[in-house]
Amino acid sequence: MNKLVWGVVSVVSCIFISEGYCDDAAGVIIIPSLGYEHKQLNFDQSYTDSLSKPINEDGRKSRFGVYLPTINFSLTAAYKRFYVAVKLERSLAENSVDVDEIRPASRSAVSDPYYLNVPNHQTDVKRSDRSITAGANVWRGLNLFAGLMQGETMLIPKATCYTDPVPCTGRNLASDMEEYGAGEYHQKYTEKGPYLGGSYGWQIADEGTISASFAYARMNGAFMDNYITYKYGDQHFDFTGKSIGSSIGLTWTAPLGESSAYYIDLRQQRYSMHGDDSNTPSTYFDTVQVKTVETMRSLTMGLQFDF
Repeated sequence: MNKLVWGVVSVVSCIFISEGYCDDAAGVIIIPSLGYEHKQLNFDQSYTDSLSKPINEDGRKSRFGVYLPTINFSLTAAYKRFYVAVKLERSLAENSVDVDEIRPASRSAVSDPYYLNVPNHQTDVKRSDRSITAGANVWRGLNLFAGLMQGETMLIPKATCYTDPVPCTGRNLASDMEEYGAGEYHQKYTEKGPYLGGSYGWQIADEGTISASFAYARMNGAFMDNYITYKYGDQHFDFTGKSIGSSIGLTWTAPLGESSAYYIDLRQQRYSMHGDDSNTPSTYFDTVQVKTVETMRSLTMGLQFDF
């Protein structure tokens, strides 16, 4: 079995270096990796009026789950016991989903449209992530790492219906944009900031390496849209707040040859943000809070090489 064993052991592609080999390795080792990811994204969101009731009580809610086929590419540079890695992930297509959106019963169906979509109407979803990590093998199979990441979920609801001058009762914000020729409506949820973590790997005889990892992130989160119509003007929302994230994973890595390996990675990531509207001057949303929770579970299979 090769002395150098690769594995995806954190929220970016990191390496596990067998004890003893790192001190003997000469020069910098470059390790590109390409993988296919079967990702399930669950999205749960609630709006509340901060002046009248605490967050998570009765109010507008949206939730959905969607499968996103994803491609990821990483490039790792290793020197002795240290490494730096960059990783890019992007969903291969915009997958459509039927959103479960609940509006407060007291709201008018005409004056208070769906933010995403009415039942049985589709919303397109896509996801991208990028990160950079630096880490070191500190003891036997133990690695510690730190890095920066940025993730983005884009929601593009399809327009439902409109009838001027009185909108239909099943309209959404995308319908307003289409009616007044203001372009395609979308919502975007992002998180970006630093994370810390660790991983530990165990060599299984001469067959391969199994590694477990955990990472914690405290980032800046934002949830915004691009709503604008000629009738109502610019009334978009821009919620910002702290986003708390975590990642836990289990990876199997085994050699294919002297300079290649394959890996199988199981992972769960979770991001949670409480946000207030940051628009100035005040808009309709200036007393509103939003809580957004994203949970991603993925199975990734890929190849790694060294140069």
